[in-house]
Amino acid sequence: MTEAMFNVTMFLLAALLWAAFGVLLLWRQDYLVELWNSFRGQNLLLQGIEFILLLPWVCALWLWNTGWLLSVRILLMLGLAWVNLYMFWPWKER
Repeated sequence: MTEAMFNVTMFLLAALLWAAFGVLLLWRQDYLVELWNSFRGQNLLLQGIEFILLLPWVCALWLWNTGWLLSVRILLMLGLAWVNLYMFWPWKER
């Protein structure tokens, strides 16, 4: 697999994960709380591995489960998603 194909695949995977997060945010907010509680209930080694591999989505789950204003949480999650997708964007100039 070439580097370009790998970059496009990683971007599409990140976009798919953000789309899934967005669907849950719109229609199943209670499931996001369950996901966060499930993540927090795992052993620390597994939590660490998942945190490293899924950092932006774990951060978004944490943001959703804070007690902050809804508008602040949504704004921060949108910013996090935008930055993450920009970093994975395979067609940008180097």
